[in-house]
Amino acid sequence: MRLVNPNTCIIILAAGSSSRLGQAKQLVEHNGKSLIRMAIEQSLELNADVRLCVLGHSHELISQEISSYDIITLVNKRYSEGMNTSISNGIKYLMQHHPVIEQVLIMLVDQPFIPHLHYQQLLDKAKSGEYKIVATSYDQTIGVPAVFNQTLFDELSQINGEKGAKAIMTNTNQSLLTSIPCKEAAIDIDLPDDLNKLNTKAFEP
Repeated sequence: MRLVNPNTCIIILAAGSSSRLGQAKQLVEHNGKSLIRMAIEQSLELNADVRLCVLGHSHELISQEISSYDIITLVNKRYSEGMNTSISNGIKYLMQHHPVIEQVLIMLVDQPFIPHLHYQQLLDKAKSGEYKIVATSYDQTIGVPAVFNQTLFDELSQINGEKGAKAIMTNTNQSLLTSIPCKEAAIDIDLPDDLNKLNTKAFEP
């Protein structure tokens, strides 16, 4: 059944310590704007009822950076245990405070080259009501950004380091999962060399 303007939440995952990078990637700048600001502004261009940003490491600094935006911020105290704890944290908050949400788009703070069109395509595909998951495919794998139907919220709220969102994708009936290719999703900012390439625009698609 096609969903007409489903109640949607966008969750931006921005809690990591960026230990391999050596500095908070959320505050790294590209074209004069921090990655966290870029991600939030991407979300603001999409039709959503709730926007949620999950912070962790350096959350006080990052909260100041984004204080002017109309977005809910959560602090994941277990951020050092991995990204899955941030997903669980965000979903639990939604289930408690916004139970009418029908789907969630999960996006990362360190994928600055994913175009607006791709996020829109994910949401449009999810509207068909045919799929529980609409994911992104790149480098012969699938992952986030991805849209998850509310029927998976219970599972998402319980994921941890051992059973993450990727496992849910793998275990979901494959007829209820689809993906949209996006080569830019393969580009993330994890290492100092990535930062150098970002600053010299060597990453530009």
